[in-house]
Amino acid sequence: MESAKELAAVKISQGTRLILCRGATCHLLRTTFDIPIIEIRYDFYDFIESCKRAEHQATRAALVGFNENFSLPHLRQFVTFERFEMVVLSEHRMALSAICKLKAEGFQAVIGGHSVCRIAREQGLETFLMEISDRSILNAITDAMHIYHIELEKSRQLESISNILDQAQEGIVTIDKRGIMTSANQSAQRQLGIGAWIEQINISTLLPEQMVRSILEGFPLFNETLSLRGGSALLSGAPVRVGEQITGAILTFQAATEVEKMEQELRRRNRSK
Repeated sequence: MESAKELAAVKISQGTRLILCRGATCHLLRTTFDIPIIEIRYDFYDFIESCKRAEHQATRAALVGFNENFSLPHLRQFVTFERFEMVVLSEHRMALSAICKLKAEGFQAVIGGHSVCRIAREQGLETFLMEISDRSILNAITDAMHIYHIELEKSRQLESISNILDQAQEGIVTIDKRGIMTSANQSAQRQLGIGAWIEQINISTLLPEQMVRSILEGFPLFNETLSLRGGSALLSGAPVRVGEQITGAILTFQAATEVEKMEQELRRRNRSK
């Protein structure tokens, strides 16, 4: 499983923006990366074909997997096992204990994906690998193309917003829940002393870590003076919430010299009244 995560990280660093995979690999990558992870789902006929293969060699079998597709009550009417169970796992680490329990209860065979079958074989059980049909692969590709076009349109909209933000005098930065920068307008790039390529830059390497952590924990920050590579500035920040969950934050920087100029202009205007 870790090798899948490492491979995905390499591909993402090389420009991959969408991944198709299945089973436990899909669950792992979705909890690790922010790009769309499309699951190649088994269809009903995939289940039937795998169960029919198992019927030739076992009378007590279990179907074990990592999504709700592995819980199909109406599947029972198509199989003739003496005993048949369907087990849905929410996490990969649950697989070993679930399979050991099945073995202790007298099950002879396990039907599932690669990782489930590997664990079952290690426990001395017969295994029957779920085969992905061309139908399921084509369905996943169709889903991927749909999401790709949505992401492309979103990218165009973000580019338009980015062009607008680049006209602002204030530095504006957005970060995800880990503190990784997701956008920075030109003013922020100047004040932070960074280039336009911000991918995988953690804002905590440029700003006090405690300030960043506090904002991401839900505490807004207003006009905090700090020194940046481009000079002194006033920092403000607020968490971004989706529902009840904090998904990131937005930070703004205003150069101290600009603030001083504004204050001087206000005082001049007040004197002239």
